[in-house]
Amino acid sequence: MSVKSKVMLFSHICHPARMSGAEKWLLFLAKTLSEQYEVVLVVPCCGMLSIEAETKGIRIAIQDSPLLWSLYESSPAMHQEFAKQESSNYYQSLLTLLHVHRPDWVMVNTSVNALPAAAAKKAGIPVVWIIDEILYPGVHQIDAVRMVNHYADWIIGISEAVLAPFKSSIVNNKNRLIYPSWNDAELHPERWEENRRCLRGAHNIGDHETLIGLISGMISVHKGIDQFIYMAGMLMSHFPQVKFLIAGSPEITEYFNKCKALAYSTLDPSRIIFHSFESHIEQLYPALDIVVVPSMIDEGFGMTALEGMIFGKPVVAYDSAGLGELLKNTGNEKFLVPKGDVGGLWQIVVDLLQNKERMLEIGTKNRKASIESFGIDIFQNRFNNLLQEIDAAVYGLNQQ
Repeated sequence: MSVKSKVMLFSHICHPARMSGAEKWLLFLAKTLSEQYEVVLVVPCCGMLSIEAETKGIRIAIQDSPLLWSLYESSPAMHQEFAKQESSNYYQSLLTLLHVHRPDWVMVNTSVNALPAAAAKKAGIPVVWIIDEILYPGVHQIDAVRMVNHYADWIIGISEAVLAPFKSSIVNNKNRLIYPSWNDAELHPERWEENRRCLRGAHNIGDHETLIGLISGMISVHKGIDQFIYMAGMLMSHFPQVKFLIAGSPEITEYFNKCKALAYSTLDPSRIIFHSFESHIEQLYPALDIVVVPSMIDEGFGMTALEGMIFGKPVVAYDSAGLGELLKNTGNEKFLVPKGDVGGLWQIVVDLLQNKERMLEIGTKNRKASIESFGIDIFQNRFNNLLQEIDAAVYGLNQQ
C-alpha cells in the first residue's frame, strides 16, 4: 500500500463565529484534497473553519503568523515589513512546524499570507499560492507580483480579474485559473422547500410576498449594505408586498448602527430584516426570491452571487471585477450595473418584480448556468490537471 503524499494548507484567518469566502474556499479544497492526500490545515487560532474541518476528519495545526497587508495593497513598504517578519520568531516557528510535519507540498491562501510561503520556500518545499483578491493597482503592484512569483511554484487565481496582474512574463506561466465550486449534496437540495417555509415563517413572510436578500459574511461598507437599504427605500412605496433581508455578522458596530439608522429612515422599517450570519447557507438562500450583491470593492470572485445562482435565484449586482466576470460567464450581463448606481439596481429589480414568471425562469436558468460554468466537474478537471503537475514535481524532488 503506497503512502499518501502530505499537503499542508495555511489559512490566513480562522474567525470564531463566521467564515469568510476565502475560508469557505480553503475548506472546500481541504475536503477535496483529503480524498487522495494526507491533509493538515494550519490555522492561526481555533474557530469555525477549524471546527468544520475537524468534523470532516481533517487534521488541524495551530500556528499564528503576521499578515502582509502591504503586499495586497501594493505598498512600497512591503519589502521592509516582510524583512521584519522574516526575522521574527513567527518565521522560525513556521520552519519548525514544517520540519515536524514534513509536508510534500504546501498551499497558502490569500495574498496577505506570505510568511508561510517564504518558510516553505526556505525549506525546499513546493508552494501553491492561492490569490483570492485583486491586488491594488499602482506603480508598486509589479513588486507585489514579483514577491508572489519569488515564493510560489504555482499561482492559483479564482478569476481572470484576480490573475490579470500576473499575466506578466515575470511569472513564467505559473498562473492557473481555478474558479471556486461546491458540492451539491452538502447543500441538501431535498430540504430547500422546507427551509424556505421555516425561515419565511420565522419572519412572518407570506407566500404572496417577495423577499429580496443581501448575504454577507460580515456587514461592512465594502459589501454595500447601505446601497441595498437605499434601493429598498426606493422600492417600498411601489411594491408594498416586498420585504428585504440582510444577513451577516454585525461586528463592525459603527457601520452596522449606520445601516440600522438608514433602515429606520425608510417608509416601513419593519420590512427590512437583519439576520445573523448563517454558516449553513442552505437554510438561508431558499427563502429568498432575488439576491442583490452591491459590492463597493473590486471583488476577486463573488461567492454570494454564485450561491444565489446555485439556489436558483435571479442575481442583480454591481459590476465589480470578478463579480462582474461571474455574471457575464453565466449570461447575466443585463443584471449588472456600475458600482454605486443604486438607481440601476432599482430599475432591474423593478423589472423583475413586475414579472414573477420571468423571475422564476431566470432563477432556473441561473441554476443550470452555475453548474455549467462553475460546477464540480469543471472544477475537478482543472484541479486534477494542477495536482498531476504537483505530483510530478514532488516525485522528481523525492528522486533527488
